[in-house]
Amino acid sequence: MKNRLLAIVAMLYMGGMLLALSSHGISETILKVTATSLLALTVWIFSWLPKKFKLSFTIGILLCMIGDGTLAYQKYVTGELQSTLFMIGLASFLLGYLTYSGTIFVMKKSLIQSPVVMAVLIVTASISLWQYSQFTMVPAELKVPVMLYLIQATLLVAAGALAFITFPGMTKWAFLVGTIVIYVSDSFIGWNLFQSPLPQNGEVPILVTYTIGQVALGWSLTTSEDII
Repeated sequence: MKNRLLAIVAMLYMGGMLLALSSHGISETILKVTATSLLALTVWIFSWLPKKFKLSFTIGILLCMIGDGTLAYQKYVTGELQSTLFMIGLASFLLGYLTYSGTIFVMKKSLIQSPVVMAVLIVTASISLWQYSQFTMVPAELKVPVMLYLIQATLLVAAGALAFITFPGMTKWAFLVGTIVIYVSDSFIGWNLFQSPLPQNGEVPILVTYTIGQVALGWSLTTSEDII
């Protein structure tokens, strides 16, 4: 049942991508919000985590749901409303992903200073700083938010490394891949917005990587009772 729900989540995301390519704003927004809501429900029902950690991840996914809805719809409006929706979406994903990484850090706090985690943190931070230096079209009012977003993206990959050295079996690979692929998805967004626009606004690479990332994280959180 859990795998079927995750497959439906992936199909809904892909449906949203196809609608985005054909500029169906409301339909795209509805599909993306539905997909992320179903992902949150799947984690809440099937996760083996203690209730407080399960609740934390579910809240993080619901914050991503807000981000999905606002960022999908803002493309079809203009002016101040578009700017407001973009900032809400950016803040929602920032807080959602911080919730993901923060939950892992709290769960595995005894190993947070692992050499593996520190090495991944340093490498990812270096990549993030380089990317920020390449974003030549960041408006003045977005410089700090974009930097904060890159910081959280770096922490998310570090959380993936921490999960990799503590989660059992395939779940560690799923969580690590999920965080890396979400980082890649966010990188596509950054390059599309602030460096060089991608074909069709990067909808395909952004949504394919985002879908893989979210579904991989959802699978890792609902597959083994030993991840705690």
